[in-house]
Formats: sequence, structure tokens, C-alpha cells
Amino acid sequence: MQSRVDAYTGCHIYSGSGIIMAPDGRLLPCNHFCDNPLGELGKDFENAAEYLQFRKKSEIIDFYKMLASYPHEKCQSCGYWQECGAGCRINWLYQGADQLIKI
Repeated sequence: MQSRVDAYTGCHIYSGSGIIMAPDGRLLPCNHFCDNPLGELGKDFENAAEYLQFRKKSEIIDFYKMLASYPHEKCQSCGYWQECGAGCRINWLYQGADQLIKI
């Protein structure tokens, strides 16, 4: 089921409901994380069944939990959280909270 944030932003990363494979078989968390693959076809999994097992690994589950979490404590009480999900995670990694919200 698509989360409300996914529905508004179109970004699957909040729920981990999508899959992006680079042409060379690298599994990417999103199309902006090209240099940070989660795994690789032929190395970490060979088929759909193995991919599903791969997604159950604690480090993969923890990665998606981190992405779906509040990037700043102010987001937790924000009435717009369900609509924006704090925007693109790349912006938070690149710019930081001090540039994205008035603190």
C-alpha cells in the first residue's frame, strides 16, 4: 500500500516500495543515490526470491527505517509531515537542517 507521503511526492524511498536497478545490476535506493548501491544483482541476489530475502536483512531494513524517519525533531510535530515527508532526502544530506528549516 502506498503511503500518503509517497502519494504526494511520488518518491518511493519513504516506504521502500520501489526498486531501481542500474544498467550494470546495482540496486539503488533512488535514482539520486547512484554512487551508493544497496546491493548488486548476481552478487547479493540472483532472482526475485533471493531479492525478497535480501530485503529482509537487518541492515537493509534499518536503512529504509532511517530514510522514513524524521530528519529533524521539528518535523515530528509538523502538521505537514504526511504531505511532504520533509522532502527529498538528498537535500537533507547535502544542505542539512540549518539550511532547510528556520531553527
